[in-house]
Amino acid sequence: MVAGSALVGAGPTALAEDTPPPIVEDFAYPDADKIFQEKGLRLYRGDGNIILVDCAVGGDPVRVKSRNRDEFCFKVLGPKGKLTMELDQTYAIRGNTAHNVTALVWVNGASKTVTVPKREWIGVGEGSEPGKLGVLLEINASA
Repeated sequence: MVAGSALVGAGPTALAEDTPPPIVEDFAYPDADKIFQEKGLRLYRGDGNIILVDCAVGGDPVRVKSRNRDEFCFKVLGPKGKLTMELDQTYAIRGNTAHNVTALVWVNGASKTVTVPKREWIGVGEGSEPGKLGVLLEINASA
């Protein structure tokens, strides 16, 4: 440091006190614990472009059906999106009209990626293989 500078004698601790902490995005889904308690759906991480919405609102969401739960709807906000989750007993997924959608599903001890048709339902887990339960792990969307 240059003599006569206002920072002479100020060590790293002094600078650190004046510097705000770095902002680090962890991409964790907001209110995930509350959503799990209320709906039984675990939402983990995403890029913020696929969000859980109320199916009654309408629009053009990606729809997911799971045994013993209400239908879940996900709105894709941009040209692409990604959301990781855990939804057991998933048996059907329906794409929207604007995006190419794929889903990562765990069925009978193995993961597989399925292509979800636009505006059509596709069976997964017991919806495509009777007796085999599916766990939805991820939704990906692209334009």
